[in-house]
Amino acid sequence: MITQSLEVAEMLGQGLAAEREALKALTTLLSEVGDDVPLRVFVEQLCLDTQEHIESFEKLLAQKRLVIATKEVRLKQVA
Repeated sequence: MITQSLEVAEMLGQGLAAEREALKALTTLLSEVGDDVPLRVFVEQLCLDTQEHIESFEKLLAQKRLVIATKEVRLKQVA
């Protein structure tokens, strides 16, 4: 599902949810890799990267105030 938001905190929450979902899928994949060592190492690295992304989103969401440069979005029509 694709969701949209104009609120930064909501966007970060959506990103966090997507990263958690990805980590869950990668963990499931990791249990199915078997004896393929190069693939196992690759998937483990993806898990680590995804966990770092989760931690980054959590840190951003923990901040009390998010500075938003502008709340208004103006779209230009391209000819």
